[in-house]
Amino acid sequence: MIKDSKKGVVSLAIEKVFASPRINPENVTKIRKMADQFNLNFDKDLGISNEQRSKLFRIEIDSGIEKGEINNQSLDAILKIQNSYALKNTVAKKILFDCVNTRCEGSLLNAIASLRRNDEIGVAKELENMLNFGDLLPIKFQNNLVSTNEKAQLFSILQSSFGESKALGNKLILFKTMLDL
Repeated sequence: MIKDSKKGVVSLAIEKVFASPRINPENVTKIRKMADQFNLNFDKDLGISNEQRSKLFRIEIDSGIEKGEINNQSLDAILKIQNSYALKNTVAKKILFDCVNTRCEGSLLNAIASLRRNDEIGVAKELENMLNFGDLLPIKFQNNLVSTNEKAQLFSILQSSFGESKALGNKLILFKTMLDL
């Protein structure tokens, strides 16, 4: 009886998440932690579809990477979240790759738009976001996405916005890799 009421609480919270027009990643994390605390499996106990579990996983991973809570030093956090949502490795890897690829590409396009508006602060912010995602799973962009001149300008802004540090050196190497410089 207690387990059924716990299932009901978590199921209702999940329904509320999917019913809202804008999903709050913090609520998704709270629900996952509540299910873990109640020792409930999203698949077997709650009957949440693979599609919905995948969506919850993506929302939580995306938010964690953006906030810097998930990075290449905390890959075990991804595995923990994956296991909580009862997702297969192949599914989780695909979601992670799609998430990183989409966010990196979006941030690069936003950085280029900011560059064209002469908004160096916007460029730096978008590049930082791109590199946070790219640091987890480095991707290479297609050459036709950014002109050679824009690549040089982006590199220069990146270099000037972070000062001199080892972290900057690593970010510059990552940036060069991603943009094939």
